[in-house]
Amino acid sequence: MDHLAFSSGVHACAGQGLARLAVAAVFIALANRCSAITVAGDPVRALNNLTRGFARLPVRLT
Repeated sequence: MDHLAFSSGVHACAGQGLARLAVAAVFIALANRCSAITVAGDPVRALNNLTRGFARLPVRLT
């Protein structure tokens, strides 16, 4: 499913391609440097009708 914050069609976010590349680069760098990523606390959902995400998601990188 597409991310709702980027919208779609003529109303699509012009910077979504760059945003997706940036996030992919971060995850690739983490995968190359960490053996595990685990949840380190209780996640807190962001209260927003437009996006599905977390206000806080503590993780532990090992």
